[in-house]
Formats: sequence, structure tokens, C-alpha cells
Amino acid sequence: MFKKLLQSMNLKDENGAALVIVAISMTVLLGFTALVIDVGQMYLEKSKVQKAVDAAALAGAQKLLGDASTSVNDAKAAAREIAEKNGYTPDSIEAVHKSYIKVKKEAKVPLTFARVFGLTEADVPASAKVIVGPLVSTSGISPIAVAKDTIPNGTILNCGSSKHVTGNCGFIRVDGTGANELKAAFINGGSYTAKTTVDTEKGEMKGPVEAAVTEIISQDAGKPHCQSASTADKNCSRVIYVAVIDTWEGVNNSVEIIGFAAYWVEKYDKGTNQFIGHFMNMVAAGEIAKPGTIGAYGVYGMKLDE
Repeated sequence: MFKKLLQSMNLKDENGAALVIVAISMTVLLGFTALVIDVGQMYLEKSKVQKAVDAAALAGAQKLLGDASTSVNDAKAAAREIAEKNGYTPDSIEAVHKSYIKVKKEAKVPLTFARVFGLTEADVPASAKVIVGPLVSTSGISPIAVAKDTIPNGTILNCGSSKHVTGNCGFIRVDGTGANELKAAFINGGSYTAKTTVDTEKGEMKGPVEAAVTEIISQDAGKPHCQSASTADKNCSRVIYVAVIDTWEGVNNSVEIIGFAAYWVEKYDKGTNQFIGHFMNMVAAGEIAKPGTIGAYGVYGMKLDE
């Protein structure tokens, strides 16, 4: 093959021809090397910009649970801030209250090998969409059930209107032997799924409930932001998750969970067996429900959709 190449080039000196072959080979090798560099630069830039828009969308999604009049703007501002901290200014940010946020960015990558073909740079697009929705399944739920009509403006969790008929006081039965197990479950929480039926725990359980509330409040003693419902977050022990049911009217031994709510506990009044506090919107880990399958009562999850 080399001889035919030499003959076509009219080169009879094989030593000189070898230099030509080496030169051609080096050119091809350098071309492939430059191509690898181009591809590598594009891959690296894609990874960086994707991480930036992912982080931006996740940060923005946290703000979508706020006031309907301001949450979208707050979410966009938070997303833009995080993206810029990671070195990119988003091309577009789309958001819908308590629904989703989408961040897009198209980065430019300077090329090396492709300059031979007149291409000086390449576009590297990235987008991230985070869906926010009520949770269908989650952990850390205190064994308390509240009627849906108390959310979001109710400030007192009491025994329920059916107490004097059936003995129910708003508690869910947990594995074990009643009071002590209820206290531990209140502090540690359990895993529940919406659209499932659970047994109720009858009786007031004042002693273990008072002890549990005292403990979770004491855990927040050194956390100033946990002392108010307006500043508390999911890292506060006195922010609890509770199951939501349709009503306590007519309930005897079991209830169906229809969703989950978040509640900041101000105090517990043992005399009336009432929790006093405020309902909140909160993000928790868990499985997001399909749209329209369960109601939204304040506990939401986030899912990176793209």
C-alpha cells in the first residue's frame, strides 16, 4: 500500500516517503486529539450547567409553597440566585404556585478541531423541572389524625367531636401497648400512606402526650427560628406531621388517611387535652401523589422531573 502511495506521489525515496507518512499520520492523530478535546469540553460544560440548573430549580421549588401572590416571584429569584452562584444566568425561568418550576440555560463552548470547518463554538443546552405536589406516602408522621376542615386556619387540635360517643381522641393506634408506645411514636414518627385505613387509639393519653410535647419543645430550645411558626422549618422538632382524615364524626375503630398536614406545636394543654399551634406548608421526603388523586393539606414533596 505504501509503495502505491509513493508511486502516486512520485516519491522513490522510501526514507523520505516515511517522513511524509509520519506527517500524515500525525495530522490525523492531532485531528482526533483535537476532536476528543472538543467533545470533552462539551461534556464537561454540559455536566456543570446541568448541575447548576438542577440546583436552581430545587432551590426555587422551596419557595413555591409560600403566599400565592408572591411565591412565584420568590421562587424565580431564589432559582436565579443559585444559578448565578454556580456561574450561570438562566435564559428562562417558568414557575407555577404549588405546582412546578422550570429553569433553562444554553451555554456556549469554544471549539478547537471544529474550527477547521468554520465552527468556533457549540451550544450546550440544559433544563431542569422540579414538580411540587402533596405526598401520598411519607415517614415521620406523628400518630395524630385531624379533620380536613381544620386546615389551614385551625389553631387547636382536640379530641374530635366523636370523643364522647366512641372514646376517640384523635390518635392513631401504633404497634405496642398503648401509652408508652404512643409517646415514642409521637417523637419519632411513623410511615403512612394516603388512601389507607388505620386503627384509632381510644382514650385521652394525656400523660405520654404531655411528655412527648415537652421533649420535642426542649429539643428546640437552642434554635431561635423554631420558636415561631412564621420562621420554623422542617429541622425543628416541634414541627410535626399529622395524618388528615375526612371527619371524626361517626368514627369508631378506624379512619381513612386522605393526606398529610404540618403543624407547629406552641404548647400542649393537659387540662383540655389540646395541642395549640399553627398549620404550615412544609416540604418533606416521600412519594408525590399523581395530580388530582389526593388533596393538598400542607405537606409537599419535590421531584426532579427532567
